[in-house]
This record gives sequence, structure tokens and C-alpha cells, in this order.
Amino acid sequence: MSHKIIASILFFFATSFISNVSLAREVGYIISENGEFTKLDIGNQTIIRQGKLEGIRYIESGFGNVAYSKANNLLVIVESSRGVQSIFVYELQSLKLIKKLDIQSENIDQENAVRALVSPVRQIFYVKWWDNTANSGNGGQVITSFNTSSLIKLKDYMGVSLSDKLMISIDGTKIFSCSDEESLAKVDVFDPADFKLLKTIELEKIITSGIYGRAIDDFKNDKILLVENTKKNDRDPNNYVIYTVDLNSLIVSSKFRTGIEGDTFLFPSGRKAALNETQNISLTSLGNIKSIGKIHIYDLNIPKETGVITYKESSVGIILGVSRDENKLYYYFSNNDNYSKIIVIDVINNSILTNIRFSSKPVAMIIYDE
Repeated sequence: MSHKIIASILFFFATSFISNVSLAREVGYIISENGEFTKLDIGNQTIIRQGKLEGIRYIESGFGNVAYSKANNLLVIVESSRGVQSIFVYELQSLKLIKKLDIQSENIDQENAVRALVSPVRQIFYVKWWDNTANSGNGGQVITSFNTSSLIKLKDYMGVSLSDKLMISIDGTKIFSCSDEESLAKVDVFDPADFKLLKTIELEKIITSGIYGRAIDDFKNDKILLVENTKKNDRDPNNYVIYTVDLNSLIVSSKFRTGIEGDTFLFPSGRKAALNETQNISLTSLGNIKSIGKIHIYDLNIPKETGVITYKESSVGIILGVSRDENKLYYYFSNNDNYSKIIVIDVINNSILTNIRFSSKPVAMIIYDE
């Protein structure tokens, strides 16, 4: 074979590779509690498509109600209405309804609420649900596995107790059940092949003793974000300390004292965290929390506050997600349901890039390359 032919072949493959890379774009789905969705082009912050997920009446806020896998082109939604939780499965890219699964849970507490987990690398997903007919009619928690392609049920696992904060590992070989109960904070690690308990990570040995309160506020990519409230009593202002725990290496980041309170968000890399600063404006013990118009960015590896983004409005606010390079943050703002929008924030330059009108309250944001 001549050098010219070889060179032509190499040039063809090189240009084909470059072309395929250039065709890939980063997109984001923002999914609302009523099943409405907006698809964004993350690169230029424009709306690609809007619509509504078939069959969805209401999606509760919380972990595990929206799960997906880019590799399997699958989106799994926990639908909640009239005390019943059901599972709807969609194609990720088209958002076409594939199937409503033949399982549902009725009138259950949060700890036993339906949760979905989709393996990032294997053709399998899991649903934790409550079967009223189990245990001779007394009810019981069930974990059911499904094939992502056929949606055929593979197996039911009984006698396994999982918390409502669940995460599947990056390599798909472990399921983390995260609990922050008082005096019993821990992470149980299960083998998803048979749900055998592999080990328990005792968080009480990591959490500072004698503090006012603590919680697992977020978890992504095999890391959890722990928040400690170090105030002394009810009358003192909240004072949050935040840090991460790597559930594989058990490396604990430095504990950073923020001096404020708010809703926290862990960046996917686990290096950074954001805090939407809030304030209790209620005169009762029930509380009435509002955002005060500031989002703080922290680098937990240093640790250091690297920026504060200030916006004029103050009311309800939710941090939705960040771009894959973690340079842009998406924040939902609503002012008494009269005006709501998505604020796109540059977390490198601590500035607002643009605003996108958005009518209904979002429960999840999914970002991937298509």
C-alpha cells in the first residue's frame, strides 16, 4: 500500500473523528413537578424544545424521583398523585414514553418512598418500592431489578432495608444507602448483584460531636456532602460547616465554616459546592424560608470561598445543576408564582450570563452530551 493511500485513510479517519466530536453538543433537560420539560442548548443558553412528559401528573421533589442513563438512553420517573407512586420509563433523547411499570406503592412514609436507580454502565435499573401484599399482607420494602432494553423484571429482593437517599457507584458495582438519622448516621454499601451488605461506613466517627444538627445534603459520583450546624441553641443563628466524604477511599475533605445557612449543592467532581443563602423570616416554629439573593461557591479542596453571586430578587430559589465543565450554574427563581425564571450563572467570573423564563417549579435537571 502506498504512502499516499495510507495518508488518505488516516486523513479520512481523523476528519471523521473531528466531525463527530464537533457534532456533539451539551444539552440539559429541566423537568418540572407537573411533568413539563424544557430542553436547553448548554453552549448558547437557548431553548431547543419544550413539552410535557406523557402520563405524569406530579413529581415530588427529592432524590431518586428522576433517574437516567445516557449509555442506556433511559429516563425513569417516579410519579406521585393521590397517595400512589408509580414508575414511568422514557427514552432519554426523545422523551417518548416506553412503558408504565406494573408496580406501585400506596400511602407510604418517606423512608419507604419509591426510589429509582439506573446503572451508569450496565443494562439494569432498580426500583425500591413498598409492596402492601408482602409479609402476609403486612407490607414490606422490595427492590426490583429490570433490564433497561426489554424492561423485563429480573428479580425481586426482599428483606433488604434501604434509606430514601440512594446512590449507585460510578462503576455500577455498589449501591450506597445513606442515612443521617440522629446518632445513627451511616452509609450501608450493598452489592447490586445480590444486595449483600458489603460494609457499613460509620459517619458518626466523622461528624463533629456535640453539634446542634447535621445532614447528608447532597451526593454525587461516590461522594456525599455533609452539613453540620454548629449553633448552640434554637435562639442562635444557623452556622453551617460543609465538607465531603469519598465513599470509596473514605477521604474526608477539610471542614469549611460558612458562617451562614442555606441549601447546598455538590458539584459532580466533588471538588466544589454551592450554597444558596437563606433566611428564616417566620415568627413561628414552623419556619418560612426564603432565599436572600446570594449564592456562595466553595472550593472544598483548599478550602476557600471562591465567589459570591448576587442577584436582586429574593424569594424561593433552587440550585438545579451545573454544566459538565462546572463553569455554569443553573438556578431557579420564583417570586410568589407571579414571575419565575432560570438564572444562568458564570461561577468562574461570578456573574449572571442570562435569564430564561420558566413557568413551573422544577424538580430535576439532567445534563449530558448528545
